[in-house]
Amino acid sequence: MPNANHGARRSSSTASHIKGGSNTSRRDGIMEIRSQALEMIEMLARMFAILETIETRSTERYAADLRASVKEDQDAARNI
Repeated sequence: MPNANHGARRSSSTASHIKGGSNTSRRDGIMEIRSQALEMIEMLARMFAILETIETRSTERYAADLRASVKEDQDAARNI
């Protein structure tokens, strides 16, 4: 079965690129994508920092709980 879009006309911006038109819009598109990629990288860096903070606090809390548990066990052993 033939493709339904076979022979369909391309959009004017694509057609202008095919015909050797100005590359300005193409360059603008690339710069926009680059800008969006940089924004996403910055957002990921902020998310990483947040997760790192959560992990550090969780580790500190776990260590404190572990020390308290060990102390309780030692105190209980002394009272036997």
